[in-house]
Amino acid sequence: METDQHISRLLRLKRYERPPAGYHETFLREFHRRQRMAAMRKPWHLAAWERVTTFWASLANVEVPAFAYATVAAVALAVSVAVVTMNPDSGDGTLASTNIYNTPDLSLTPKIPIYVNGATPVSLTNAPEHDILESRPASNESPNSF
Repeated sequence: METDQHISRLLRLKRYERPPAGYHETFLREFHRRQRMAAMRKPWHLAAWERVTTFWASLANVEVPAFAYATVAAVALAVSVAVVTMNPDSGDGTLASTNIYNTPDLSLTPKIPIYVNGATPVSLTNAPEHDILESRPASNESPNSF
């Protein structure tokens, strides 16, 4: 109880104290001067280490999903550019310059012969006529198409 009365009396006395004019500006200048002096006394490798650890600590505050989405988008963009510019004619996966004036080959004939279980490839040019299907099935009925 005695300490409570003592503290309340001190608080009543301190309520009327005011710092001298210019105290806050002088305090701020002196505080900054002392900070600069402390930073200059620190070895360079400790200052560099402090900056690195501060940088990594600031990354902990970054939201992971937003950072992850940006990383995934950048990787997807890089992979898609690599796939689009890849030369399909060379089997080694080298990149080729794209020529926009070449028209693509849209024919359905394979460029490389296709072998199924060691069989020889079949060509439509030398196949017998009875093996080639007509584009329209044969029928004796009249067509119902318009």
